[in-house]
Order: sequence, then C-alpha cells, then structure tokens
Amino acid sequence: MEIRKIKIQDLELDLNNFRSIPQTDEKAAIDTYISISPDSYWALFTSILENGYFGTENIIVLEENEKLIVKEGNRRVSILKIIFGLIPEYTLDDYYLIKIRNLDIDWKSKYEEIPCVIYKENEMKIMNQQIALIHGKDEKAGRDKWKAIAKARFSRDVQNHVEYALDLFEKYLSNCNQISDSTKKRWSGCFPITILDEVILKLYKALMYQSISALINDYPQKNEELINSIIYDIGFEQLSFKEIREDTFLRNDKYSENIFPMSSDIHEQDNTDNSDFCEIIKTQKETRIETNTDNLEPKKKVAGREPLSSSYNDSKSVRKRLRTIKPSGIGFEKIVTIKEEMLQIDISKCPLAFCFLLRSMIEISLKAYKEKNPDSYELVVKSSNGKVTDRKLKEITNDAIGYFEKKDIANQKKLYSSKAVLLSDESIFSVTSLNQLIHNQNFSLCEKDVCIGFNNIFPLIELLSH
Repeated sequence: MEIRKIKIQDLELDLNNFRSIPQTDEKAAIDTYISISPDSYWALFTSILENGYFGTENIIVLEENEKLIVKEGNRRVSILKIIFGLIPEYTLDDYYLIKIRNLDIDWKSKYEEIPCVIYKENEMKIMNQQIALIHGKDEKAGRDKWKAIAKARFSRDVQNHVEYALDLFEKYLSNCNQISDSTKKRWSGCFPITILDEVILKLYKALMYQSISALINDYPQKNEELINSIIYDIGFEQLSFKEIREDTFLRNDKYSENIFPMSSDIHEQDNTDNSDFCEIIKTQKETRIETNTDNLEPKKKVAGREPLSSSYNDSKSVRKRLRTIKPSGIGFEKIVTIKEEMLQIDISKCPLAFCFLLRSMIEISLKAYKEKNPDSYELVVKSSNGKVTDRKLKEITNDAIGYFEKKDIANQKKLYSSKAVLLSDESIFSVTSLNQLIHNQNFSLCEKDVCIGFNNIFPLIELLSH
C-alpha cells in the first residue's frame, strides 16, 4: 500500500461498483450513480464546484493489470472527470456548464491530481477490509453510506456470504420486460432488498419448496408471474414491511391465484406454517379439476389481467391499443385528434414527442370524463374564503383511479400498473418525471421505456375514454 497523488485522467471508474449491477462504460456508470441518488450526486457536484475538492478522505485505488481502478470514491472521481472534460459525451445543464467555464486556472491545476491510497493485487484482502469498515454489511464502525443492496453485493461477492434475495432480484433484472431500462438502472442501486429478504422466507414455504435456493434456481421457468409481481410491487413501494409481516399477505388475490404446488400431490405432512397456504392451494386445485373435467384445458385467463409478454416493449403493441380507443361525446374531440397524431409518430425516432402527447391525452381525458360524470372526482379545490384553485394532476389521477376502483372491484387489478407508473415518483412516467421531460436537459427516454410505460398506463386511458 502507498499513498500518492494521481492525475484524474489516469484513474478509471469501477464498472463493477457494488452500488449497482456491472456497467458497460464510465458514462453508463455515472448515469447509474445519478439514477440511484440524484439529489445527493448533484449536491456533491455543486459542492465541489463551489467549495473545491476536499481531500480529507483519500480515494481508494486498486492497481490491477497496469490500470488504476477506483474502489472507493467513484462519485467524487466521476464528478472531477466531468469537470475536466474527460467524459466528453456527458451533457450538463447550463447551470453547471457556466460554473465550470468560470473556474480559474488555479482551481484546475490544484485538483488535476488527488491523493489516493493505492493497493496492489496481492493486497486486495486488506483493501476489502478497509472498504468493509466504511460501507460493509453489519459493520458497527461503518458510515452506512451504501444502501442495503450495495452492502448485500459486497457481502456476497467479496465476503462470500449467501444473499438469496439479491440473487433472485438480479435474475429479475436480467429476464424481466416489465420495467424500463432506466428503472432497472435505478433499482439496481436502491431497490429495498431487505423487504425481498423477508418475502422469500414466506414464499418458498408457500410454494412448497424444500429450500430457498431451489425456488431461485427454478425462476423464471417457474413462478415467473408471481415473483415478478411481488418484486414489481416492492420496487414501486406498493408492498412494504407492514404488508408482508401480516400472515395473510400472500392470500391477496393478486398473489394467491399464482401459488401452485410443486407436484401434483398436496403434502399432508407440511408444518403449521404452511397449513394455511396448503388449504388455499388445495381449494384452487379442486376448482381447476371441477371446471376442467378432462384436466387438459389450459388455465383460463384471469379477468382484468393482461398477460406479460415481450410485446409490451414493442411499438406495435402501442399502436394496436391506441386504435382501440374510440372516445365519443362532447369534450372528447381533442382526444381523438391527439390519438391520431400519436399514431403518426415513430416512437423510436421521437419518444419525447409521443410522451408530450401522452401527457396531454391523460390530462384532457381526466377533464372530459369529469364533465361527462360530474360525481366522479374533483378538478378544483375551494378554500374557506371561496377561492377556487386547480388541483395538481397527481392528485386528480389518484382520485380518478380510486373512483374507478370503487365503481368496479375488477378495476383494482386492471389499474394496478397505471397506479404504480403514474403515482410513484420512482417511475419514469410519474407526473414528476413527465414534468422533467420539459425542464431537465439530461432527462430522456428510449423507445422501450415509452412502450412499457404506455402499456402500463393504458388501462386508465381506456376507462377514461368511455
């Protein structure tokens, strides 16, 4: 180990940083840092620009194959790389560009080299011990800066501990088309993995596995829809410790209908923890036998649930669904026009234009439906002094979804994805994120993101058009 100053240009970001899944290049790594904690990243960026770089904590570097890889301090180094123009493909807001242009020569000469603690390959054990004291799982001396999922990766990949929830979650990221790529990036570094830890302890028993590892090995070939649904709900904060610690949470219709035994026989010897689930499964099995006397018919599709398929990220599925919208009546004329314009857009070339029209369709549909159904929900709020104020779009959307759910219990399933996508600030199609399309220079979407988001939102659009 040695301590010396290293030029920023000679340092390489760790593309296998424990904060996230492996990244392809430094630009992708920086995008992930920002996705995980945008406020924290930009606050640090601003602080370095305005106050300078404080070398109170040395950067930890591994010298490997003649490369100097940053193992601790990646965010700080990435910011300095951007400031020094070493990530040319990275675009900044004017606010940061102006500040960088105004930096004097002394500032740049002062920070073009920063102090680093350098470890050789044969010193990795000592280096990992130091990192563990800073971030590691269950380290009382740690500063607790890593999120739980980063600690789990370090625990599994360096300390060789078993991390079942992390293994299952990373399988989900690799195989699932249910969420967009940008959401995958964000979840890879901030997903509440400790909730999934508790879920799988109940899940493998409910599915009658002998071990958790057997459950994980079978996924996604088996239990894909059930596990995808649970992970999706955890990520969008629809399923928390409060719900999963209730003994009945797996009896929810959303999950219980997908819980089937691993063999054709119900195991009578299951312990008491499994007895409730066995009864549910047994009832479901008897129902299937009664409705399919020859026992050869495929399982019938559940009302109100769309099958998960790869077409969700295909623009063809978007056009197909758009064509089914046939609004009629006073106030819906503009929606017809917007729909026709959306059908003319090539999402792969103009994803932002499609999103602007989608945002308009949602907002105008909410207003048109309210005019047609006065008792549905409120668009404005009146204060005690009689002043009328327009309500926020997020509030109106929430009330509209609640109205449809009360109107027909089947809509609870039908609108579940719409609620998660539009009302969660974590979603790229949340009202907050849609606003960022206009105001944030770095906020962008790809075709796949748009198609998945639209298909999740569509059930609400469909109800509003009637």
